Amino acid sequence: MSLPDARYEIVKPTLEQQDEQGRTLWKLQAQSLKAESKDTKTQGVLMQVQGWLYRGGKPVLEFRAPYARANADTRAVEAWGQVVAVSKTNDARLEAGRILWQAREDRIIASEGVLLRWGAFELRERTLYVDTALEKVWGAP
Repeated sequence: MSLPDARYEIVKPTLEQQDEQGRTLWKLQAQSLKAESKDTKTQGVLMQVQGWLYRGGKPVLEFRAPYARANADTRAVEAWGQVVAVSKTNDARLEAGRILWQAREDRIIASEGVLLRWGAFELRERTLYVDTALEKVWGAP
């Protein structure tokens, strides 16, 4: 489908992507989607977003952010503003100015004032790599 060169806004969209087996990879709900189409490419930004990241077809992380976008080709979801993410498999909580989730690598790159909490344990870093469910963490390379 090709759209004419245009700018448009969609109110309360829900976007999601499945893998080859039909399992959900991610799901994003937003107050609005502001998009622009030009030369058969469409780019957009979701605003006031609630999102879920999946592993094996099950949601393992829920997040909220002022802004987000997804790339279906690379299977990446990026969120920014002030992102707050909560694991669905443990009591971990991640706060960051920006996160980039790479589905194929099962990892999140969190940056800009990162705070990761597991119960009483707190870790503050400029940049942090964590798995999708916030169970494993490693420093930036």
